[in-house]
Amino acid sequence: MSYLKDIIDAPEKLKSFIAYLIPMPFWYVAFFLFNKELYLSLDLFTLSCFAFCFNILSSCLYAWITMNFDKIDNTPEKKDRAMYDFGVTVISVAFQVLLLGIWIAVSAIISHYTLLVFNLKGFLGLYFGFTILLIIITSIGAKQVHNTTIKTKDI
Repeated sequence: MSYLKDIIDAPEKLKSFIAYLIPMPFWYVAFFLFNKELYLSLDLFTLSCFAFCFNILSSCLYAWITMNFDKIDNTPEKKDRAMYDFGVTVISVAFQVLLLGIWIAVSAIISHYTLLVFNLKGFLGLYFGFTILLIIITSIGAKQVHNTTIKTKDI
């Protein structure tokens, strides 16, 4: 119980970092499902490094998406939030866990019931391709909102 109290009393940046580690087990599952040879041949440290790197990359991208949604929202209290802001962290981690779980389940079901075989490269391409698409969509939306607010201020 003391550990939970320490986490609650911790600074916001430390809580955000701990929360960003929540999706790491999903990467282990992805390694196991889509490249069992890699999973079985690597030691725990190397596998943890791979999972940590993919997790940090994914967390940064989804934090960017969340911050772009905040720019679309355009309320003053959400305008200049940073990646380590706990509100951004909670939303981006929840979104990341949801999409990782969905993509892992869909990829595993498709490869189990059809002749299509997903490997780790295909899964990563699908996951990060969708993530890049979300970044493009939110960036376009944020720019359109920014341009309309500039035009309304000029009038």
